Amino acid sequence: MDHDLKQNLAPTRAKGRPPALSLRNETVWADNLEWQTNEHDLNRIVQAVIARLDSTFREEYGVCLDQLADGSELLASASQSAAWYKQAEERYRHLGIYSYLNAGLDNLLRKRACRLVDQRRTNGAKP
Repeated sequence: MDHDLKQNLAPTRAKGRPPALSLRNETVWADNLEWQTNEHDLNRIVQAVIARLDSTFREEYGVCLDQLADGSELLASASQSAAWYKQAEERYRHLGIYSYLNAGLDNLLRKRACRLVDQRRTNGAKP
């Protein structure tokens, strides 16, 4: 997206909260939790991923995640991804659960965000 359009549609926002840990630190944190057997720990990881993605999408596209998907859809998608990750863990062990969930939700939401930005651009071009 060119700079002018990005500034008009998705200006940088003041976050008003402490900066997130680095992706590497959050991955290490998530890998140390007992998410395979403890639903609360899995929920903590999912909420951390959602918070990171919300911050990213607010800055890149000017949209909140709740404009792209409702919370129950995000939780269902993350739970399904976590279940799949448990079954295929040996193959994807180098990723870690945090990075795996982050990539899966990002893939789902980025397509929707691009469509929304394109829709805004199209609607904004009409007189």
